[in-house]
Amino acid sequence: MPNTNNIIQGLPFWSSIPEISLGKQIYDSLRKCTDDEVAYFDVYTGRRLLYKDFLRLSYQLASSLQNCGYKKNDVVVICSENNNNFFIPVVSALYLGMVSAPINHTYTQREILHATRNEYNETKKRIIILDSHAKVAGYDTIKEFIKKNFRNLSLEEFKPVELNPFEHLAVVLCSSGTTGLPKGVMTTHDNISVRNNHMRDPRINLQQRVILGLLPFFHGYGFMTNIGAIIDRQMVVMFKKFEEEMFLKCIEEYKISTLFMVPPLMLILAKSPMVSKYDLSHVVEITCGAAPLSAELETVIKRRLPNVRVIRQGYGLTEATLAVTLVPHDDLKTGSSGKVVPGMSCMVRDPESKKVLGPYQVGELCFKGRMITKGYYENEEATRNTFSSDGWLFTGDLGYYDEEYHFYIVDRLKELIKYKGFQVAPAELEAILIQHPLIQDVGVIGKADEEAGELPTAFVVKKPNSNISEQEIKDYVARQVSRPKELHGGVYFIDEIPKNLSGKILRRQLRELITKYPSKL
Repeated sequence: MPNTNNIIQGLPFWSSIPEISLGKQIYDSLRKCTDDEVAYFDVYTGRRLLYKDFLRLSYQLASSLQNCGYKKNDVVVICSENNNNFFIPVVSALYLGMVSAPINHTYTQREILHATRNEYNETKKRIIILDSHAKVAGYDTIKEFIKKNFRNLSLEEFKPVELNPFEHLAVVLCSSGTTGLPKGVMTTHDNISVRNNHMRDPRINLQQRVILGLLPFFHGYGFMTNIGAIIDRQMVVMFKKFEEEMFLKCIEEYKISTLFMVPPLMLILAKSPMVSKYDLSHVVEITCGAAPLSAELETVIKRRLPNVRVIRQGYGLTEATLAVTLVPHDDLKTGSSGKVVPGMSCMVRDPESKKVLGPYQVGELCFKGRMITKGYYENEEATRNTFSSDGWLFTGDLGYYDEEYHFYIVDRLKELIKYKGFQVAPAELEAILIQHPLIQDVGVIGKADEEAGELPTAFVVKKPNSNISEQEIKDYVARQVSRPKELHGGVYFIDEIPKNLSGKILRRQLRELITKYPSKL
């Protein structure tokens, strides 16, 4: 892994990357499917969608859209919970060179309007796909739309459109919005093809035929995982909602070997007594993303699931088509988020001086390469503020790398607590607190203080029937950290830590709680 002037390069690609559209890649793969290959299985209804039916519905929907005048660059907005049909309009759009725009089905009207306002200008048509729980008078289901508009074009006659995969948009995904309202991230066909190459790379991932569709399909993590599964014709065991017992039951029943997880699910594996009731012995690899995972939590899970050989962390963001660092199979380090993936470069720069830093020096992580988005849709100011003129993405995340080029994430640049001039990372304190046997979950923020600037403050969810006190928690932390990192702002006991659907702590909501209840909850 070359290091030139402290610019860290990823390994070479393990295989060539198709320079054709994702639609063509999917179409060619699905044409090879057998009659019994299952695409999606709904764990709550027992309904299956076979790949042969997925192909039929997706090409018929694409043809129906063409008959209604839809063409390249027009937009399919998908507002739906996870379901067997979610990716049919996505794939239909990819066939036609249209742009998919999945949005959170739990959004309020204000958030939906923000996600779609000015998103697609007057020269582009759009069609909105709603799930069955969001039916609106005048909107058809997918099958009703096909029945009205399909003109009996045969599968052999249908052809995906040709396009430039390096320039053409495949999807506009919403950024996580943890520091403000989400922005539309423009992701090309080639961005996703590079991501899929990593998913198939035997140096990085074990291959399997069945995956759990736990993560929200509209979110970048869930979206990219499913696109890769469809191209490789994997079976997705689909969850509309998460239930702990069903999650564990499916791992046992389908003999799942690789889990794609986020930290709240990792907490279940680490702490839930229900884990011992199910046979999870087939799990040999866990990939965790969306938020940092402590080394201590990794150790606890490996102890509970002794057959797990690899707990792989990845670091990524929507603006870089998800994971830009991953842990290779032959180079494991507990607590590391891995090494730079093929096709990408990384530098760590000082946020103030902009100097490029060397090993073990904490700074802002910056990335460049074939997975970087074209920018934010119709938001030139945000694009200018986030990307350099020569293509570097400024992530706003703090981290460092060691002498072997393993990366470690410290915290968000904007979420650092400034206590009397000292920088305190919330993630460090959260990693300590979550190890306490009487603590179920935790979030840490800075509480405004006239003298100190900000005081490290913990929000704690106790384990059931726990009577741990605030002082016990403060003492527990004080024994393990230097004076600036102690919980000077105290401890707030709450029932649940607010998080988004990918597991990131919504610290703004915690700050609002302090404003509302300044004298403790």
